[in-house]
Amino acid sequence: MTFVPEKNILQTFILYKDGNTQEQKSQLPLLRSYIFVNENQLIGKILKKEYAKPFLSYILQHLPKTLQWLDINKLPISHEQEKLNLISFFLIHSHFQDEWLWYWNFIGIEEIKETITTHEEGLEWILAQQTKKSVKKALYQTYEKQKTQEYFPKTDAIFCRIFTDENFLVPLLQLPKKHYLFQKFEFSLVLQVLEFLQNYYTQKELYKLFCDALVSKEPYDFFQDIFRMFHTYNDNTEELFRIYTTHFTRVRANVQAIHDEIARINRRYINQDFRSDVDVFEPFVYKEEIKKSFVSTMEHLEFRLPKNADELYKWANTLQNCMASYVHIIREQKIYIVGVFSDNKLLYALELELYSLIQAKGKYNKQIPDNDMDVIHQWLKACKKMK
Repeated sequence: MTFVPEKNILQTFILYKDGNTQEQKSQLPLLRSYIFVNENQLIGKILKKEYAKPFLSYILQHLPKTLQWLDINKLPISHEQEKLNLISFFLIHSHFQDEWLWYWNFIGIEEIKETITTHEEGLEWILAQQTKKSVKKALYQTYEKQKTQEYFPKTDAIFCRIFTDENFLVPLLQLPKKHYLFQKFEFSLVLQVLEFLQNYYTQKELYKLFCDALVSKEPYDFFQDIFRMFHTYNDNTEELFRIYTTHFTRVRANVQAIHDEIARINRRYINQDFRSDVDVFEPFVYKEEIKKSFVSTMEHLEFRLPKNADELYKWANTLQNCMASYVHIIREQKIYIVGVFSDNKLLYALELELYSLIQAKGKYNKQIPDNDMDVIHQWLKACKKMK
C-alpha cells in the first residue's frame, strides 16, 4: 500500500486594508473532527488559533500610519482573534484615535461615530448642553465602572437630551440595565417619541415610566411596543406623528395605559391611513421550520397563524391590542403572531420568536388565566419537540 500526501487549503483568513475581513473554510469532514487530547477540541478551532497568532504578530509589525497610535496591550484582551477583530474595527473607523472606543456599541446611533475621535469627545457629545457638575459626575462615574465592558452611549445621550432636572437625570444615568430600554430603536426615533410624550407628561412621570419598564418583563414588553408602534411606518414619520398628536388623549402615567392609548390610535387611525403601502391580502410567508413543527390543537385550545394582514387587523380589533402594527415585522420573519381560539372564538394572542414566547395576552392586554397558560406552555413544548 502506498500513501500519497495530498495538499489541501483548510482555512484562509484575509484582513483588507479597509478593515473588512474574509474567511473561508474547507468543507472537508476533517475540520469537524475532534482531537481527543486535553479539552477535546475541534480541529477547525485549533487551526484558527494556530494561524491567528502569527498573523497578528505580522500585522502589529506592519501597522499602517493611521494606526501607529494603537497600543493593543492597553486593553484587557488576551485572545488573538479578538485582537484581530479590534484591528479590523480601527481600520474601518480610521479617524478614531482611542483604544477605548473598541468597547462602544454604536448600534442605533451611527451619527456619533463621525463626530468623535476619542472616548472623552464621545462623553462630551453625550452630555450635549448639560453643564451641571452632578450630571457630569454621574456620567463619568458610571462610564468608568463599565469601561472594560460593552458601553451603550445611545441611552445616556437620550437621557441628557430629554431631561433638564438633575434630580431625575442623575439617577437615570446610574440606572442598572438602562441600555435595554432603547436598544432596538434608532436614536432619532426615540427622541421624537419622547419629545411627543413630553407634551403630555412631566419629567417626573417620564422618569417613573423608565424605572417601571425595567422592573419586570410585562411593563418592559409594553414599553418596547410603544416605540415599535411608532417605528412601524418610519418612511412617513411626519404624518405619523401628526396623526398621533391629533388623536392622543392623556391617560395616566403608566406604561400599559400609554401603550393601550397608542395601540388604540394605531388600530383606528394609523392602519387605516397607511394601508396604501400594505396589500392586506398578500399571504404571510412563514419559515419552513415553523410550518413543519406547528401544532394546531392542544386540549381545548386551537392555535392559528394569521393568513395575511387583513386577518391580523381583525384579530387586533377583536382583542383590542397592538398586533395590527406587526405586519411589517411578520413579513421580515423576525417574529410571528399566533391566535389562540376556543370554540372558534379568538381568546388570546401570542408573540413568538421561533418557539420562544415573548408575550401572551388576552383581550385588552389582560393576563391569561393560569389553566390556559399551562396549556399554552404544553403547546410550546410540543412544537419544540417537532422541530
